[in-house]
Amino acid sequence: LKKTHETFAMNAGESAGKETDKSGKYMFANQRSLWWWRFREALDPNSGFKIALPPIRKLRQDLRAPRFKRQGGKIIVESKETIKERTGRSTDYADPVIQAWYGTSTASDFAGGIA
Repeated sequence: LKKTHETFAMNAGESAGKETDKSGKYMFANQRSLWWWRFREALDPNSGFKIALPPIRKLRQDLRAPRFKRQGGKIIVESKETIKERTGRSTDYADPVIQAWYGTSTASDFAGGIA
């Protein structure tokens, strides 16, 4: 039996459209900011998502590394380059975890905020 996998392109710099955080107050500067923020929201124990992460120290460090700011009503995650300058390493462990998780989620998971 041959398994098939659906794939699709993910462009981190692409617009996040009209997506907002769970409060509905803030939009996102780009897709990368959206992915990181959504994963951050999903890790909240009250989110309803049941995320089990492997016990990999570098993954935990990566997930804690980015800083966020609001600019012009939009949430922006700090660039990989800035993270690397500040911490001495890139977020190479967290990026594929976040992308895989976001890629398997659907927009309906976030409708009206994460519940």
